[in-house]
Amino acid sequence: IVRDGPASFPFVDQLVAFASDIKTVLGAGTLVSYGADWSEYFGYHPQDGTGDVLFHLDPLWSCADIDAVGIDNYMPISDWRDGDYQAGNPDGFVIPYDRAGLIGSLNTGEGYDWYYATAADRNQRARSGITDGAYGKPWVFRYKDIAQWWENEHYDRPAGIETSQPTAWVPRSKPVWFTELGCPAIDKGPNQPNVFSDSKSAESATPHFSNGGRSDLAQRRFIDAHLSSWDSTGSGFVAALNPQSDIYAGRMLDPSRIFLWAWDTRPFPAFPLDRDAWADGDNWYVGHWLNGRLSAADLGDLIEAIATDFGHQGVRAARVDGFLTGYVLENPQSARLALEPLVELFGINATETDDGLIEFDNSGTGHADVRQITEMVSRDDMPHVEIERIAANETSGEIGLSHIDPMRDYQSALTYAGVADTGTRKQTLLSLPVLIEQGAAESLLAAYRQRQSLGRTRVIFGVPAGTEGIAPGSAVSLDRFPGKQFEVIDIEEGSYRRVTARRIERMPAVPDLRGLPAVPGDSPPAETAPLVYLLDLPLFTSENRPENQLKAAVWRKPWQSHTISVSPEDTGFTARSVADQPATIGHLELPLESGRSGRIDLNGKIRVAAHDGEFASVTRLQLLNGGNLCAIRANNDVWEVLQFERAEEIGAGIWQLDVLLRGQLGTENGALSGAAAGSPFVLLDDTIVSAGLTSAEIGLLLNFRIEAEYGLALPSSAAHLAAAGGLRALLPYAPVHLRAEKQADGTLVFDWIRRSRTGADTWLPAEIPLGEETEAYIVDVVSDGQSVRTANTTVAQWVYSAAEQLADFGSAETTIDVQVRQMSAAIGPGQAASHTVTI
Repeated sequence: IVRDGPASFPFVDQLVAFASDIKTVLGAGTLVSYGADWSEYFGYHPQDGTGDVLFHLDPLWSCADIDAVGIDNYMPISDWRDGDYQAGNPDGFVIPYDRAGLIGSLNTGEGYDWYYATAADRNQRARSGITDGAYGKPWVFRYKDIAQWWENEHYDRPAGIETSQPTAWVPRSKPVWFTELGCPAIDKGPNQPNVFSDSKSAESATPHFSNGGRSDLAQRRFIDAHLSSWDSTGSGFVAALNPQSDIYAGRMLDPSRIFLWAWDTRPFPAFPLDRDAWADGDNWYVGHWLNGRLSAADLGDLIEAIATDFGHQGVRAARVDGFLTGYVLENPQSARLALEPLVELFGINATETDDGLIEFDNSGTGHADVRQITEMVSRDDMPHVEIERIAANETSGEIGLSHIDPMRDYQSALTYAGVADTGTRKQTLLSLPVLIEQGAAESLLAAYRQRQSLGRTRVIFGVPAGTEGIAPGSAVSLDRFPGKQFEVIDIEEGSYRRVTARRIERMPAVPDLRGLPAVPGDSPPAETAPLVYLLDLPLFTSENRPENQLKAAVWRKPWQSHTISVSPEDTGFTARSVADQPATIGHLELPLESGRSGRIDLNGKIRVAAHDGEFASVTRLQLLNGGNLCAIRANNDVWEVLQFERAEEIGAGIWQLDVLLRGQLGTENGALSGAAAGSPFVLLDDTIVSAGLTSAEIGLLLNFRIEAEYGLALPSSAAHLAAAGGLRALLPYAPVHLRAEKQADGTLVFDWIRRSRTGADTWLPAEIPLGEETEAYIVDVVSDGQSVRTANTTVAQWVYSAAEQLADFGSAETTIDVQVRQMSAAIGPGQAASHTVTI
């Protein structure tokens, strides 16, 4: 109606009458306002040559039944273009959503200091100043200058001539409300917050100079700039922006009356995902909606929050650009370990400022200050500047990111960047506990690849030892490379400072144009169960609790932490343990023949197809001190524990492990059995966790459920196994060096050396610990597979008299097996040592 520009504005009278009716019906205490568009609240300025300046809504704003001046605020607060990364921004913005720049533009810039007269002027950045030569009241034409409009009397100017009498508006008489305040979640949204993208609408548009990609950060920074600046308790508050009233108690803008646009009552994420139910779901992706975004994290705020939680107050991250739905810290750790995954993924560097603070910014995009190197030094035998170029085939050909996708019911997701032409099959997989959607992941990986490509170029130069302002993370430029920037990655201190820096470039983010996933929110893709092995292992030398020796090896790709739950039945599971790292799991490509324990097998070889991970060789001394411990499920279902000295990848994911120590930790019965091709292989490192038995559950058959901590609550997404554990850790080792000596009268004297399952590796005491409550053995005499005599002894010796032999076998000479087992008070006989003799 306003744009049609009638001589009078009858709709204003209608609104006044309507406000009165509302008060009559709902009561005088009802607060009433009108939400005027930001381009109309302050006046009517037709561009028709009449020169009219009319405060056409003042009859409404001055009406006693109107309690506040309502403004739907979609005023632009930035003028950023991608070229500003290289040429600089005339408004002082360092990055597109510069916090200080956005706050400063609330009462400066477009709509306050200047305007663009035409679209061509905007393209050329030809700005026209906002002035008022006739009466010296430029605020009349400034839609951003709410304070001046609110504090002054208003005089209409029909045909450009100011009237002698003011309008009915009483300065500072009632508060201002932002009946709407919002910005689309789109690239450069603050350039033009009022536009929206809708393929079904003729008014669909993207902000000036936007690439059309999604940017939740644009929306967040726009809202934060407003909320922190209008409220006197905000970090960006400017008193001149929101002056105090001398008529009522309060400031011009009531900060409690800022109404953000838009919050949708439809349940998230059913809206926007279920486009069958709601046809406007696709508009959410870059729209004004706050659903699904308001609880997400500005990366700079997240970094500062993590630092604060760990007790580090001197951290600033205001110049960091980034946004994510969430970040999971599962275990106690240092601030550095908590921040390193974010630094890696988002390309962030940290520098120490002159005042001792740690300042974070985005590598290649956030540098406000670039140090120009004008003075260099070098040794006589070295050039002033060395240039290194890392070969393309030393970088990754494919980069993947394992993350949690909030738009797919918080399932694990694996997103890959396109294969780069680097001449290598090398892959990089970043596994991070970040909650981001696939489009954001693709954008981040594209930026990661750009940084990797640029970083292949490095310069090495020297500066005097006393040169200040250069530290790892600093941006520098060299006269030899005009227009190029480098980021310092290493400094060698000496008679001079030898600096290594890699190439960076200020460039726009790769746009997120993916859109919403194709599946409805209530029909996420199927999630498969993890691969799990439960290993009942002997006691490790550093542990003495048998219930902890039922170990879980869990693997899945993409990885996320898994909870291990236990129950004696099929229901009622109780969480006992968490596997927070993927185990290195594989299977035998070739059969493993039986082997002997207690000696290094120089010719022993294992060929393993690994699902993931890598193996490394160790020295002979490291091998003898427990290095490269692993387990293979033998043909007799015993997990043989063994070690390997050398590791070589002979094919993609195929490893040959050789120089072996077999049958370790008393598992020689597994070594003697051997293992078939396809038998499971597990590396016994710190990724293997206790399955969570209690001491009362040792030996009981229990049900185990292993499921991703953030996966789907579906049977297909969990691994279910039944196992009894803890017994192997209680099983006494077989004695060794069992031998028989025949006396003159035919008596056989058997003796042996006992072993211990606890503390037996030390060389300090004269005798190893017993490892059991008492020393006891059971001896079996076996003939043709049948036991013909059983005896007990409490010493490592047993006498088999001639009379006993005659009673057992008669006078005929025969061959017998004698088996000796050490006894355990907890579970009975242990493993057997055998010796064959002829009598």
